[in-house]
Parts: sequence; C-alpha cells; structure tokens
Amino acid sequence: FLQWDPNEGATAPAGYLGSPNVLHTVVGSTFVPAGASEPANYFAILGGAGEFARTDQFLVSGRLAGPVVSSLSSKDFGVVEGGGHSLTQTIVVTNIGSTPVSELEVSMGGIDAAQFTVHSETCTAAVSLGLDEHCEIVVGFDPAVVAVQTTRNATLTFTHNGLRSPVTVALTGRANPPETPALTVSPTSFAFAATNVGATASTLITVRNSGTGPLRLEPLTLVNPDFAITGTTCPTGEGTTLGAGVSCTVTARFNPASRGAKTGTLAVTAHDAVTTVGHTDVVMPTVNVNLSGTATQPTVTVTPTTLNISGQAGRAQTGRVTIANTGNGNFSLSSPVPGQASIQFFAIAGATNNPVPRFSATHNCNNIAPGRSCTVTVSFTALATAPIGTVYRVDMKLFGNASNLGGLANPAIVRVNGTRNK
Repeated sequence: FLQWDPNEGATAPAGYLGSPNVLHTVVGSTFVPAGASEPANYFAILGGAGEFARTDQFLVSGRLAGPVVSSLSSKDFGVVEGGGHSLTQTIVVTNIGSTPVSELEVSMGGIDAAQFTVHSETCTAAVSLGLDEHCEIVVGFDPAVVAVQTTRNATLTFTHNGLRSPVTVALTGRANPPETPALTVSPTSFAFAATNVGATASTLITVRNSGTGPLRLEPLTLVNPDFAITGTTCPTGEGTTLGAGVSCTVTARFNPASRGAKTGTLAVTAHDAVTTVGHTDVVMPTVNVNLSGTATQPTVTVTPTTLNISGQAGRAQTGRVTIANTGNGNFSLSSPVPGQASIQFFAIAGATNNPVPRFSATHNCNNIAPGRSCTVTVSFTALATAPIGTVYRVDMKLFGNASNLGGLANPAIVRVNGTRNK
C-alpha cells in the first residue's frame, strides 16, 4: 500500500499513512516499469514521443494497520441452546510492527459479558510479541437459560503497550430456550375383548411428543405372532422426526391362531433429534405397550344327524336341525370360500333322481353365544311326477367357525331323507 515516504519531507501523522490534504512523495508501489529495477513511486503519462508528464506528489489517506492486529474483528456464534455451550473460537493476535509490544491483557466487557467465556489464552502480561509473533485467545458463547430466543452481545478487549491499543472483537450470539423432547404413549396396556380364533380385533395406540423439541422414532416392533401392527401414521427411522406437541397413531391387531390367553408387547423407542448447538441429548426410555387378549372358539353339537321329511308332491314340507354352541366363543354358520353358501346339499353317491333341487334351507345361526342354540330349517318339495313312496336322499353340509367345523375338509353333515307320501 502507498504511504508517505518517511525519508523525505514531513512525517505522516502518528498512526496514519499520510494526509488527504497535503501532497507528498510516497513509497509502497509494487509496479516496476520495463527496464527499471525499482518500483515506480510516481505517476507518468507516456505518448508516442515518450514521457511528457510525471508527478511523485500524492494525497494519501488512511490509518496504518497494527502494530497489533486480530484475526477477527467480530464473531457471531449463531444459535446456542440456553444452558449449553457453543463451539469455541480461537482468535489470533499478531504484532505486524517492528517494535515489540508487551503488557498484554485480555478482558471481556459489555452488557452480556457474563454470557461469553475466555476458555484459555496465551496473551498474558508475561508475554512480549516481536515482529510477526502472535498469541491466541479461545472464546465461547455460554448463554444462560432463556424463555424466548434472546440476542447477547459482548466485546473482547486486548490491550498492549504499543500504538492503537486496545484491539477489540465484537462478539454476538443468540440464546434459544431449552428443547426437551419427551415420549408419551397411550394407553400403555390394552386388553382386547374375547376374540374367536381366526377373527380379528384392532385398537389405536397414540404416540405423542409431549416435550419442547423434536424426537426420532425407531421402527416399531411387536412381539408375538397373535398380534400385529397393521398401520401407523408415525414417522420412523433415520431422517424423520416427530415435532414437539405432535401425535401419531399405531393400529395394533389381535388375530389369534389358537385358543387361550395371549400376550404381546408393542415397543416404542425414541431418540433426541434436537440439532441446536449446545444441546445436551435427552435419553428417553423405551415405552412398552402390553397387549393381551383371550382367544375363544365355539364348539357345536348338531341334532339330529339324520333328518326325515315327508310331504305331498308340489307342496313344501319342513324339518329342523338344532345347532348348540358348547364352546367358549360366539358361533356363526359361514362360508369356507367367498361366494359359496354356508349350507350346501350334495347328492348321495348312486342317486338317480337328481335330489338336490328338492331341498333348500334357511337358518338363524349368526353370532350365537356360548350355551345358546340356533336352528336350520330344511324345506323339501317332492316332484309331482314322482311315484308315491319315492325317497330323495342328500347330505346337508354345514360350514362355520366352530373348532369342529374346520373349513371345507370338516363340515358337519346331516343326512336328509325326503319322502313323497301323497
């Protein structure tokens, strides 16, 4: 940089490069003309005939740096959680002057000085800094707990016995209220109503972040194959968060495969997801939701196992079959295959008179409680052209959810004999 030539004329005012009001010769140019060996501390105008104007007198303004300079003039620590600590910042103080400086002292001032800390320093009274020597000051932002985000400011001051003392660094930071996530699960236990084997029952579990900072949920787990997670609105896994005050739900299903008392555990695990500088992680214990249920299953007795119906040709006659629920779960006649009937008639092997269309049935066997009975009403209509005494024989197969009515392979079978008597 250009400054007054100290070897000619008046000297520059202390601490300044020159004067904006006085012309003076200068030094500090870095331009060396072709064929010259020294920098050109002058301004020349050249033309085709050569140089025809030159001056070495300049107005120069500005202050000299140093002799002591700081690597930073200001530092913003950003947002730090109240009660926490920022990352530290090292500030390097260097003597760029030729004269050593000593009597070094570091202090913190300003309205929020207590919110900033000098963690360590090598700039002490016992140190003298020669040309290009330096010392270091390590500072940090350690704000107190606040209710709302608050800006804090302070000034780090470095004094010495040289020119232009002190050197100052402006410090600032913003203190945030503490963010504390908290996991709440409701209910933490649930007993399903008695449920038949093969049937399902569901309930909703609510997961809530009842704290003031975000949390991250691990993938949900549920132990015991009689229970399952069939749906959730909860974000889980890496990169997801459940915000403060936000709730989500988990659908838990009870689908027992065998009779008896069943238990399962839904585990909800969360981790602190706050990223604010200075935050101390909150450890949240896993919440276990204890699930239970009793798997029931009806067992039935069918009477009679042979039903005889007599009637006139062309007129329907009826007979009744009673189904008693002797198990511990509600019973219903139900189709083993979608689209098929729960009561089906089959001709007996060797039948020649196509008996099946002569029979039909209705029933009231829907959700029959243990200890109760229901009725299957069978209608028989003899063909008008059939001789008196003609017997139509079919097997009526009854399908349902009883333990002894096990699907297509194990229906209850009632032999039905229909006889034309007139």
